[in-house]
Amino acid sequence: MTSRRLSLLLFAICAVFSAQPGFAQTQGSAKGRPVVVTATRVPTDPARVASSTTVITAEEIERRQFRSMPELLQAVPGLAVVQSGGPGQLTSVFSRGTESNHTLVLINGVEAADPSSNTTFQIEHLLVDDIERVEIIRGPQSVLYGSDAIGAVVNIITKRGAGAPSLVGKVEGGSFGTISGNAGVSGAQGPLDYSFNANRFHTDGISSFSDRIGGGENDAYDNIGATANLGYTPNELVTLRGFAKLLSADVEFDEFGNESGPHIDTREGFGRAEVELNLLDGAWVPTLGLSGTHINRETKQAVFGGEFIGTKIKLDLQNDFYVSDQHTITVGGESEWDHGEADSLFQVFDEDLRNQAVFIQDQFAFWERLFGTVGARLDHHSEFGSEVTWRVAPAYLIQETGTKLKASYGTGFKAPSLEDLFGGDGASIIGNPNLDPEKSRGWDTGFEQSLFDDRVSFGSTYFRNEIEDLIAVNFSLPVPNQPENVSEAETWGIESFIAVTPVEMVTVRLDHTWLKTRDQDQNADLLRRPEHKANLDVSFRPIDAVTVSFDLLYVGKREDFDALTFARVTEDPYTVLSLAGSWQARSNLRLFGRVENLLDKDYEDPNGFGQPGIGFFAGLEARL
Repeated sequence: MTSRRLSLLLFAICAVFSAQPGFAQTQGSAKGRPVVVTATRVPTDPARVASSTTVITAEEIERRQFRSMPELLQAVPGLAVVQSGGPGQLTSVFSRGTESNHTLVLINGVEAADPSSNTTFQIEHLLVDDIERVEIIRGPQSVLYGSDAIGAVVNIITKRGAGAPSLVGKVEGGSFGTISGNAGVSGAQGPLDYSFNANRFHTDGISSFSDRIGGGENDAYDNIGATANLGYTPNELVTLRGFAKLLSADVEFDEFGNESGPHIDTREGFGRAEVELNLLDGAWVPTLGLSGTHINRETKQAVFGGEFIGTKIKLDLQNDFYVSDQHTITVGGESEWDHGEADSLFQVFDEDLRNQAVFIQDQFAFWERLFGTVGARLDHHSEFGSEVTWRVAPAYLIQETGTKLKASYGTGFKAPSLEDLFGGDGASIIGNPNLDPEKSRGWDTGFEQSLFDDRVSFGSTYFRNEIEDLIAVNFSLPVPNQPENVSEAETWGIESFIAVTPVEMVTVRLDHTWLKTRDQDQNADLLRRPEHKANLDVSFRPIDAVTVSFDLLYVGKREDFDALTFARVTEDPYTVLSLAGSWQARSNLRLFGRVENLLDKDYEDPNGFGQPGIGFFAGLEARL
């Protein structure tokens, strides 16, 4: 039986089983679960959300001992994370098989992409100690978030202060010359809440080039950063919030003929200030915000070095109207300015872009069974003109059986970047100011089932994306070549999960993604997207003070280019097993440790780039 038929059979079996009554308690409105915000831009019970959503909390980050965002996102179904070596090396995130710049990353609502690059975010530099939770919403989300939100939205929400003042300090060390530390203070005093966090990370690393292609010298990585999150609520009508995040990272890397010496120095800053009002007894909640992103990257090499500077400023207004128990209307507008500079051998430009947008969404609820959203958006871009997107996402709850049926259909787009429009070296490649945006249509349908008082849950979602007008340089033309809207692609597959709590001290969750992709022009699979990906997470708490976690990652076969011959090759599957444990020695002291790549698996992903072997790490955390 082919893998496609097996996945479809599992989907069908689960769908039939989910319709059987009598196994689950009646689902309440929230049942104590935390709300999610990213899917609808207003706090919503996850049971009422039709979008495929994953939430990773600070507690899960601590239990599984994630250290960086690439590690965290690798555990998310539907996402394939490809890192070109050890910590700090270039990382791509493919959401449901879409391009790496089709995933929008937000930090407390601030767009984190670099306008001077192809609007991607250097997610490899983001550490997780200051994170309260991460919400990942898969599928086209351009109605609420505009450009880039074709494959998914990743919203990183940092910690806020509450209660009495609290101090926390953490230090960790281990293999590959790794040492890291984190310190924070948080709390609330009257109308003021505050949270400050600082971190430092260093590793001697591994060679980013694998031994097969001549790697040998380790590539070190350093990261230092700080985060501040403040809130002020003087009365019931007004809430003021401010957020700032700064980081500086330096990573060495390899290049053919010059393994020793090249490195990239990156400095990033993100900030947001907003005021939220509570008017008409809560029936109207307007929020006015101003956010900014500034990224400076300097590649230091003998020949191919250069500097890239990107700045994004956005003013946004969101109005939430709680019209009735059946309807919440959200109406918003945005005005955005992007500026990018590039000075390198292959990219030279200093340009601006502007975009204005308005959107509307109706979040509906009927009979405590039918929930969902319908919305539309109009963007007006300074270069290509207007683009309209829309989306509908209903969910139906069968209260008596604990079953949720869900579906969504939406359109998305990605605006051409400053690099696409105005970049190039003026000789071999020049920008194309006549580019259209990349456009997508995507839909999914599936179910989620809860049994035995939530001790067992499982579900499956089938998805499909069609993307046209993909931007690529057409090298068949005489020089100078230009980017053109030349490509089309399709991606489709099934995301499935099962979570079981057989006894109170043990939880088990298995996520599996089956993915197929097709480059319509080349009639070939898209590169670096595995056909199968599975994550197994097992948590065991023998006593209240001790937690042990097992993480298993399976990545199936995938297409890539050989780093030496540039021929198209099929990469072998690989499995990585990790173990983490912690002991709450005292109420204010926690000891922890982990073993990464426990089986010391030797593999390349992507082709030509090595990955860390077995590693041992340990540390302690103290709170006052």
